[in-house]
Amino acid sequence: MENAFSALADLPDGPEEAWSVTRQTILTMATAKILVKRVVRRPWLMTGTLDIINQKKEAQLRNDHGKWTRLKRVYKARSKVDLENFYIKIADETESGFRRNNLCPAYQAIKRHKNNVHATANNGLVTLVARSDSSMCTTPHEVTAW
Repeated sequence: MENAFSALADLPDGPEEAWSVTRQTILTMATAKILVKRVVRRPWLMTGTLDIINQKKEAQLRNDHGKWTRLKRVYKARSKVDLENFYIKIADETESGFRRNNLCPAYQAIKRHKNNVHATANNGLVTLVARSDSSMCTTPHEVTAW
């Protein structure tokens, strides 16, 4: 890091040129040494799936529609697998907590699921209603019928 800042010793005389050299040196060092932390909006996505999202974004910016479409299909398939593995992991953690008489993982799973549920039509309130066969109602018409 010290060697990269040696370029700052030979600054031009003008303030604008000096600032541009200083700024460029700092930005170059920062991008080389400081990692960018991704915002975790979907904690179930694996790093390979996140890389596909980045590739899909780059393909869209290059107007490569064929590659973007292929990557979109790959992303959908992988995200479904990642989500299923995420729920399996939560269920396993909860089950191991039950075996140890520890309800904390169960409460964490409920809290995590509650935060991931999106609001529906009922003034932003989420209503979960089960049918007689224990499956959840999915359409607003079914929910209002209850």
